[in-house]
Amino acid sequence: ELAPVCDDEAEFQALRTPRIARPGWGSWGFAYDSRDDCTASPFLGTATGEYPFRTIAGQAVSCFNGWACDPHGEQRLGLARPADIVEDAGRADVVLLSTWVNDFKQQYCSYQCYNGTELDPAAIAPVSVETLRRLIRAIHKASPAAFVVVIALYPDAQQTLLVEETLGKIAAINAAVREGVSAESNVAFVDFELAPGQDMFQVKPPGHP
Repeated sequence: ELAPVCDDEAEFQALRTPRIARPGWGSWGFAYDSRDDCTASPFLGTATGEYPFRTIAGQAVSCFNGWACDPHGEQRLGLARPADIVEDAGRADVVLLSTWVNDFKQQYCSYQCYNGTELDPAAIAPVSVETLRRLIRAIHKASPAAFVVVIALYPDAQQTLLVEETLGKIAAINAAVREGVSAESNVAFVDFELAPGQDMFQVKPPGHP
């Protein structure tokens, strides 16, 4: 078990909090009910051949899921369909979304999910906004009164400490996504700060607060 366990875990064991999570996935894995709009394209990553991509906000994005959108990965054909997500979220008063965090971690896998195209944050942000909006609208179609909270992207890490030099970049990304989702009703974007010079990140798995 890699996840840390808090000392007060027992106090919360009786709470029922549905959670839909997929390690390493990008936001697009939670935004589409099918792959009908995907088109086979030459893969420019670590594998040869043609693989399915769709265009999101003008960018080619893999229709495979899992870390690095690996064409041979076990999760590549998985889908967290909005139609399934709203079965739980549609009954909730408050829904927390952090599905978009890994959209901005693609530099660690040679941008394979973007077919090897090295995108800067300004080009990735519209992808996150479009996919978040798709999921938000699916939730509100099932439950217009549900309050959706989009959680901010956390800073980069070096071991257990945040990398202060990247705070400006992260703030700009969060501002772009906040602006993009703010037009949706019953939505809030929640930012937060981590303390510089303090142990704020996990060791297993690394890079996570």
